[in-house]
Amino acid sequence: MKTETRSRLFLAATLLLGMVLGALLVGAIGQWLAGPPRGPDGFVGHMERMLRPRDEAQREAMRPIFEAADARNREIIDETRDAMRQALVQMRGELAPLLEQDQLDRLDRFIEDNRGDPFAPPPGPGRRPPPR
Repeated sequence: MKTETRSRLFLAATLLLGMVLGALLVGAIGQWLAGPPRGPDGFVGHMERMLRPRDEAQREAMRPIFEAADARNREIIDETRDAMRQALVQMRGELAPLLEQDQLDRLDRFIEDNRGDPFAPPPGPGRRPPPR
């Protein structure tokens, strides 16, 4: 094999390897940013997949505990969202006399975009505010 051909093959293989590694890295970063997968059945399914019950009897004994924890977690999150929303509205009321109209408008947009959700990522390019 000629040196020139060998060089071209080596260059092509290096380029292909770089493309594959780059694609894998982008995928891994995307999954890391998205957080742990929850699956179609949410917290309960995630806990079952993580703990891998040894048999159906253990799964059935664990499920009500998972469901109760899931309900309590949702209640805590809803209470926290409500408290955060109230704190933002209260802050807006305290700031209103100090701000100009354009500043108030920006603050109102911020409050509307976040909707009092401390768990949502901040809105940015390509991101929508969390659902109400």
